[in-house]
Amino acid sequence: MDNQTKTESMSLLSDLDIQTEQLSEGGRGPVIWGEVRAKLRDLYGAKTFDKWMSSLVFVAEVDGAVTLSTESKIDRERINRDYMRNIVGVWAALDPKSRPVSLMSDVDLCDDLKALARSNRASQTISLEVVSNVSSKSQKVEKEESTDFTQGVDLTQTFDTLVEGESNQLAANIARKVSSGTVGPVSVVLFYGAHGVGKTHLLRAIEHDCAVNSGGKSAVYMSAEDFMLSFVEGVRQKDTSAQRNRIRNADIVLLDDLQLITSRAATLKEFFQHLRAVTSNGGKVVLSADAAPTRLECLDDRMRDDIQGGVVVEVHRPEIEMRAEIIRSKIAIIQEDFPDFKLEETWINMMAERLTASGRALYGAVRNVFAGTVLANKPVTEAAVEAAIRLIVGERRAPKIDTVKDLVAKFYGVTKADLDAASRRRNLAQPRQIAMYFCRELTTCSYPLIGFNFGKRDHTTVIYACRKVQERLDAEPDLHDELTKLKRQILDDPRNRQLNS
Repeated sequence: MDNQTKTESMSLLSDLDIQTEQLSEGGRGPVIWGEVRAKLRDLYGAKTFDKWMSSLVFVAEVDGAVTLSTESKIDRERINRDYMRNIVGVWAALDPKSRPVSLMSDVDLCDDLKALARSNRASQTISLEVVSNVSSKSQKVEKEESTDFTQGVDLTQTFDTLVEGESNQLAANIARKVSSGTVGPVSVVLFYGAHGVGKTHLLRAIEHDCAVNSGGKSAVYMSAEDFMLSFVEGVRQKDTSAQRNRIRNADIVLLDDLQLITSRAATLKEFFQHLRAVTSNGGKVVLSADAAPTRLECLDDRMRDDIQGGVVVEVHRPEIEMRAEIIRSKIAIIQEDFPDFKLEETWINMMAERLTASGRALYGAVRNVFAGTVLANKPVTEAAVEAAIRLIVGERRAPKIDTVKDLVAKFYGVTKADLDAASRRRNLAQPRQIAMYFCRELTTCSYPLIGFNFGKRDHTTVIYACRKVQERLDAEPDLHDELTKLKRQILDDPRNRQLNS
């Protein structure tokens, strides 16, 4: 930076009456920021840091708060969502004043601060070579003094914090093999399942494991929304090379909620071009979705082949033992700040038995207990736990015929139209009979009404179907287990719940 630029920058500071940090006593902001950058680079790896945080710059201290800025709104949104808590945590560990940190993008700054941000970015002296030296020095200090620079950093979605059970054991094992590079010739992995069963946790755990233990292996995580925003911005600027380079240079690409881009033909096509480029170069692509590939609309045959040629794993809702363990883990998180918050084991078991929803809903129940007791200066009681459960599940009502048909059709890989059709093929007739059986057992509908809702069939057809299913249940133990699982899915469906007002 030339002398004229320096003079202009100092003039701006004077005009704004903003006290930016200098390298003198009491003004170590830029020095601290350099150490923070080095630590973040160690934490996330060079590739992730260079792609998302290299342009992040210390701007000024304004009214006792530190302002950081990044070049674009897209970078700001991504950093805010995925990295900001870590940045704040590392800064807090290194800053003796513990000043608050805020993040802006250059376009959001006033003209004077915008010029200052660009000036500081131009003069930011921590090159990759210097970062490596500072990083090595930080590592040496850590070893000699056992200094914990990650205190306060949110690292909750890791393999260490993942609660495992029968419902997600296979998915967890495969995720570990992907991150360790021992998954073999598999190039594409899809984890699918209902909302809140832990798919994002698996992807984030892979990302974290690569950042900490990969030995140089890079992983790029993005939600479907991230990908769409980045792609649209690139198209608007007539240059998608930044997104292309970021994705295709990664060893592992992690895309969350694939189903959200399946209705956008251009975006979907763009992503699968990246997928093929990454896998052809020996990389891995890990996806999450709310349904199996056969039920993801708008995928063409080649796209489905790309996914089905890899490994497809369903992540189920947690079983009761796993739900209890999830509840214990969430209690432990709250106890880090509020050690007096405790739930008796009988209450934990009650919550696990009655809350059959996702892990996210279980955490919500624990927080509701906490909010209604500790935060309200009230004791933790069984009544408070009961109230929290009701807030989650509401009042359960009998399922509707359409709900039964929908879940039975999904369970057996057919459509609701198939259940109404006149076809007597076995692969359609048996699911139809089972759907009629559950409509009679679980709903309040009569035989004639059920028959009318299955292609306007006569009530005698429904009676025959119920009798046939019952005969099979008495003779086939495997079918009994199968229908018990299906029945639980029908009863637990959110459409059967009416939240209390």
